[in-house]
Amino acid sequence: MRLTRRDWPHLRGTAFFAVAVLAPALVVMGLAHEFMARMDRKQAALQERAALARAQLARLEEERRNLDEYREEYQRLLARRVIGEEHRLDWIEAIDRIRDQRPIFSARYAISPQRPYQPEVPLPGEPLSLLASDMRLELTLLHEGELARFFEALRQEAKGMFLLQGCRISRLGPADDMRFAPHLEADCQLTWITLNDRRPQ
Repeated sequence: MRLTRRDWPHLRGTAFFAVAVLAPALVVMGLAHEFMARMDRKQAALQERAALARAQLARLEEERRNLDEYREEYQRLLARRVIGEEHRLDWIEAIDRIRDQRPIFSARYAISPQRPYQPEVPLPGEPLSLLASDMRLELTLLHEGELARFFEALRQEAKGMFLLQGCRISRLGPADDMRFAPHLEADCQLTWITLNDRRPQ
């Protein structure tokens, strides 16, 4: 079927009607597409925030478990005065008490200034830093067994924590001397460890 010039007036009305109907539909479709895209972006942002919140909640839960796990040990170290300021007078008094209670004839000591301490295996976590004070301890003893018992008693009585670096032992008299007198001299090196809590109070 061929359209002639006479047919255009009839079709023009139909075309205008089609444009009048389709134009709003196209606008609505465009608006709907933009709305859906905006909703997708909002949903993605909400999902990302939810994922971050879940991750933060998991971290808080892990910190709570760690706190429950280490609280008892932390309180024990506080009670022994390992955390906080060092207590040199406590160490010296503990040495003097043990000397008076056991067959130890003399105890001489010298403590160096406190210094930062770097362990071979780094500590987990940053809130605590390690400080150390080196002590030279010279003892005169009845026999070798007393040296081990001395350090065992020192660990029990002293308010603090120490590492025994080593002892050099020398005999003061003949091995068959049975008198109640100093037979051995021990020259020992200790390192007293203090944990400094750097967290804000």
